[in-house]
Amino acid sequence: MTAFLSGGDPHHELALTVLDAPAPAEKQIGLFHLAFDVENKAAFAEAYERLHGDGIELSPVDHAIGWGLYFHDPDGNMLELYCDTRADPDGRLLWRGENRPLTHATIMAARQ
Repeated sequence: MTAFLSGGDPHHELALTVLDAPAPAEKQIGLFHLAFDVENKAAFAEAYERLHGDGIELSPVDHAIGWGLYFHDPDGNMLELYCDTRADPDGRLLWRGENRPLTHATIMAARQ
């Protein structure tokens, strides 16, 4: 179960999800992940290219409401860079648990 909370236009500014998860390891904060919003697909692609070039293991996902780029910080905490795509032709206004593939080629095509 997930509750999305927003104080305005964004789909969500806080997502609360019930998980059956183990206790966090030392130096971890006990969250599934912390997300940071990027302005547009070009900024998303720039961040992806930089992290990819630095050899960071990345997991890009198209959530239909936005692109998500998941990776771990040095302490093992999961982070996400997020770009809202609800206004795109194939975007959705609400997330319905759908996760579509987001390829390197698609991300690189978004560079401007």
